[in-house]
Amino acid sequence: MKNTVSYFLKKEKLDVDLKGVLDAFANDRNETLHSFRVKRVFNRPFSLVFNVELLFAGQKSESVFLKIYKPYDLQSVRIALRREYEITLYWYEKFRGHPSFHIVEPLWVDFNHFILVTRESLGVNLLSFLEKHVRFFPSSQNVEQAKAYLHLAGQWLAFFQQHPVEKDIPFLDTSVRIARDYFLHYINVRMERMVTNPRILFDNRIQKAVNEVIVRLCQQIDSENVRYCVSHSDLSLSNILINEQQVTVLDFHKSEINSPYKDLTRLYHQLHLLSFKPEYSAKTIRQLQTALLQGWGDARADEHPLFKIYYLIHQITHLGKIARYWEHNFVENLYNRWVVRKTLKQLKEFLAHESQTKN
Repeated sequence: MKNTVSYFLKKEKLDVDLKGVLDAFANDRNETLHSFRVKRVFNRPFSLVFNVELLFAGQKSESVFLKIYKPYDLQSVRIALRREYEITLYWYEKFRGHPSFHIVEPLWVDFNHFILVTRESLGVNLLSFLEKHVRFFPSSQNVEQAKAYLHLAGQWLAFFQQHPVEKDIPFLDTSVRIARDYFLHYINVRMERMVTNPRILFDNRIQKAVNEVIVRLCQQIDSENVRYCVSHSDLSLSNILINEQQVTVLDFHKSEINSPYKDLTRLYHQLHLLSFKPEYSAKTIRQLQTALLQGWGDARADEHPLFKIYYLIHQITHLGKIARYWEHNFVENLYNRWVVRKTLKQLKEFLAHESQTKN
């Protein structure tokens, strides 16, 4: 693993002495580092992450994640690191002491070397659990366990969304508006990119139909009862750790003020994407989606016009990403092209249905 660590640091041109960093981390906590072992390395687009097991003097051990931001732009990276650290610390303190719902714990930050250290949380992320236990022909016991986990994730989200929007929440984006013109602008920026790409088969007629449906759905919203809340804005299956009856959520650095439906539909849509894979049963995915909505507190949330708008936005955003064929290899593109066709078919069916539905 030592050679692997050196390889990635050299590849990303990161002048970081890993041992020196860990010694500094230990010293700031009045500890003496005896040794360390790198268990895993994650090379992400904007950061390099090491999962490290630390052994301190006195045989005390601790497992952490050490995240090194890649300094592509020093000013931007410094702001991004401060944003992630302060937001994560804020929410960790707010959730501290809750018996079931948790936030990853930030332990140490080095603004000079763009490094953040967080405690490794117990549990398995939801995506890994589903990939291991719900594919092909899952037992009824595994399906029930998966449903319980999605129900718990829904409860975590409902609890998080009850937190008041306070002025002291750091780096909170308040520019979002739950309104027709905001939705139309947001989604048209993404649709324009697809319309200009003939390989996606997303033309002006589909764009027009999407706009018309958003207008119709907005007309069904009681503006007086629209609720704003803090939104995680990157709530994915892989960002949620489940450990028995405990939920820990990661990566809060994109949080903003938005509708409660944004995070809910993101998770709901991620479950839907699994149904494209032949190893997952469509019936099981629907059960998991229902469990999520029930945990959130409204089994019929998918009938709400705002739910449909945000879900539609997730569909369009995902469609634009996977249709960037030039960024993927041949095998990935075979699958992506199939998903694009399938998504377009479902999208057209949804638009046709909503266009015929009376307000």
